[in-house]
Amino acid sequence: ILGIEKLDSPFKIIAADINSSESITALDLVELRRLILGVFDEFPNNSSWRFVDRSYVFPDLDNPWGFPESIVIPNMGQEKIVADFYGLKIGDVNASVRSHSLFGAEIRNSSAKLILQTQDQKVMAGSEVKVNFSSTNFDAISGYQFTLGLNGLELSDISSDGIQLSNDNFGIHKGAITTSWNTSQAASIEGNLFTLTFVATQSGKLSEMMKVQSTITHAEAYLNDEVLGVNLEFVDDQSQIIAGDYRLLQNSPNPFNEETIIGFVLPEANTATIKVMDVAGRLIKQIDGDFNKGFNQIRIAQKDLAVDGVLYYQLSSGDFTATKKMILIK
Repeated sequence: ILGIEKLDSPFKIIAADINSSESITALDLVELRRLILGVFDEFPNNSSWRFVDRSYVFPDLDNPWGFPESIVIPNMGQEKIVADFYGLKIGDVNASVRSHSLFGAEIRNSSAKLILQTQDQKVMAGSEVKVNFSSTNFDAISGYQFTLGLNGLELSDISSDGIQLSNDNFGIHKGAITTSWNTSQAASIEGNLFTLTFVATQSGKLSEMMKVQSTITHAEAYLNDEVLGVNLEFVDDQSQIIAGDYRLLQNSPNPFNEETIIGFVLPEANTATIKVMDVAGRLIKQIDGDFNKGFNQIRIAQKDLAVDGVLYYQLSSGDFTATKKMILIK
């Protein structure tokens, strides 16, 4: 649409024509985004799949429309049937669809995540609640999408700050909203990204009334060619993380020569294990404990480690495991 990158096959051009207008325009993107957001569950002007006779030769690769989508077999009972098609999933311009899958949409999990943050607050029934969303690592991000599960909150207004958003970037559902945003040039933003205003239908804490999910629109963000997860964290007025999904933070200071602090976030109070290993994977130190919901930290002293140089530390809690690298200089 912007002329930045060419759709390099007639099949991709057909797949990009979401509204079946025999052209590629911003209206195709609008209809595709509405499907992603769950505003509707099927294309209103197109089928989910289109089929092209495999033997067909496109006279104009940049204008593929008018292609045959059927094969006539006059004597099915007498002739050997030889019919072959290319199947094109409408909207799939990067050829990522798995046509043989019986499990629905592909679920992509990533240990790397786009971190969204907002300040936790007490909410009173009937009150207006403004929620400012910022990020600690919105660096070279070209897009994101996710479902925001809501309990006792109804969306009333949208305003954008660091990124440009409108009502077209959101879908309204019972107990949830969906959102999708992308840009032609990767963005790096510090500070507030956008603000959502809600009306509270019950009292409670914001961290217990809002959660990033993948129930309708799968939660993921895009950093160059890498697909990230999306994590929503709640902080107090001192910017301390008090609620969020699992996350292992980089130790600080790093490198270190006396002691370092390893921080991590748990979604609920739970047992956790921190292991420190050398580059060969040999266990050097292990710490087991019961930790609180939200942000936790432990101190590792140089005297407790028998080696120096590059080390690895690993957090394990429940089904979650994450590993990072640190450097000890003696």
